[in-house]
Order: sequence, then structure tokens, then C-alpha cells
Amino acid sequence: MLRSTGAPVFDYLLHAVVTLFVTIDPPGLAPIFVVLTAGRSRHERRATAIRATNIPGAALIGFALVGEPLIGF
Repeated sequence: MLRSTGAPVFDYLLHAVVTLFVTIDPPGLAPIFVVLTAGRSRHERRATAIRATNIPGAALIGFALVGEPLIGF
């Protein structure tokens, strides 16, 4: 009996993470964030960063869970 080494899963996850990183482009968006949050307190900038991460993250997870059945419908 052959055992799976998990290499295909790792390759898939690696490709997914790299694709997301390239699509979202955090280094390119950092200057925009700095400009948009200029003049705000540290607490407000942190709250904005958390919100700006959680909302799209929830959308990505939602589409990952519901996307294929929705397209199949």
C-alpha cells in the first residue's frame, strides 16, 4: 500500500498562496495605506488594518466554500 507524502497538497497550497500574494500585492498597497491613514492615531491605523484584512479574508473564504456550488447552480 502506498502512502501519500502530502507533496501534491503542499504544491497546491504553495501555488495558491503565491497567487494570492501576487494578486493582492501587499508591498504595492502599503504606500496607499500609509497615505489613507495619515493623521490617524496608532489605534485607528491598527483597527483599519485589521478591518481591511478581515473583510476581504471573509469574502475569500466565503467564495472558496460557496463558489463552486454557486457556479454549478
